[in-house]
Amino acid sequence: MDLGRYLRDRLHGRRVLILCLGNPLRCDDALGPYVARRLRLRGVKCVIDADGSPESFLYEIIVRRPEVLLIVDAVDAGLKPGDVIIVEGDLPSPEGTVTVTHGLPLRMLLDKLGRVLGALDVLLVGIQVRSTDYGVGLSREVRRAADALVKLLVDAIA
Repeated sequence: MDLGRYLRDRLHGRRVLILCLGNPLRCDDALGPYVARRLRLRGVKCVIDADGSPESFLYEIIVRRPEVLLIVDAVDAGLKPGDVIIVEGDLPSPEGTVTVTHGLPLRMLLDKLGRVLGALDVLLVGIQVRSTDYGVGLSREVRRAADALVKLLVDAIA
């Protein structure tokens, strides 16, 4: 799949909100805050750095009324570190093959948003982690994938 084309097709010309999740003190789990910071440096305003608490931004998401909620998070999908995975619609659950690294029940958040906003197009862009041990700094593979994702997102929503 051509990720750049996919993102352009799904995001261009729509009200997009990018919700970045992660813990900056857990190595590759810092992916979300890293992507949010890089997007802001590139002038992207439709981004929220939710750290590990997206429920704290429920009101802000509702006020912004996005058509597309794109969630960026570190995942463990049994892939090679730095590999990118896209999940549409039904987000991962504990029994699934893709697990978000913070274990937050995203489905609950999305159910609440759906009750208020109605139809909401939800995409999870996950990057396979190498490590989520305590420590700072992304692995080389995850940083490379994150930088490529930032460029693709900037191009897709421009």
